[in-house]
Amino acid sequence: MGYARSLIYNKLKDKVFLDKIPFSHKMKLVRYLLLNLKYKIKTNINFFTIYNLKPLPHMNVKRHEFIFLKDASMKAFKKSEHIYFLGQNLVEVGWMEEKVYLKYVKYIASMFHQKIIYKPHRTETVTKAYSSLWNENFVIDEEIHQGPIEYALVNNNIYPSVVISFFSSALFSLDKIFDKASIYSIKIEKKDLILKNDNLNIIDDCYAFLSSTKVKFIEVV
Repeated sequence: MGYARSLIYNKLKDKVFLDKIPFSHKMKLVRYLLLNLKYKIKTNINFFTIYNLKPLPHMNVKRHEFIFLKDASMKAFKKSEHIYFLGQNLVEVGWMEEKVYLKYVKYIASMFHQKIIYKPHRTETVTKAYSSLWNENFVIDEEIHQGPIEYALVNNNIYPSVVISFFSSALFSLDKIFDKASIYSIKIEKKDLILKNDNLNIIDDCYAFLSSTKVKFIEVV
């Protein structure tokens, strides 16, 4: 669900709104909120989340600290010298033009000398235009993994040295799992986005969450 849980949390902070949602719809609450429909609940909600959300009088929050993954034999993991670039489906959802998106990717690729492994989002379309990115230091890995990128790295005993993306929620979790890795978030200039104000606020919220971690930001100039 990515950042959806944190966005829903912000909605549910409104106790008046929360008290108007019937208990019979509790299990469907997340889906309904994502569709901007209004429902009621009369009992407390428990959130199990990776985000630094504060508990509220009417809502409990349980932090997910990835203890199981951290307790795995990560000391035996081979630290990769490659850069993992996590793509996002910003073109597919109509938030960026493809040429603008690829401009950002090319800029980031020019900043680093290590080999970059680009992992497209599972709903990202790798078109012919992506061929301009290919070179000896930039490889697009279109292998489809079972589960999220966090699981794929751990399952393959890979300890990334550098991970880059735009505002993917994976940056937040990878920062917690691989505390010795350098995690970067690419700041997108608003002029390069095709968005209305509401969606711009969503992106601002995503960057705000990342700013509460050790994730570093890259400005594209």
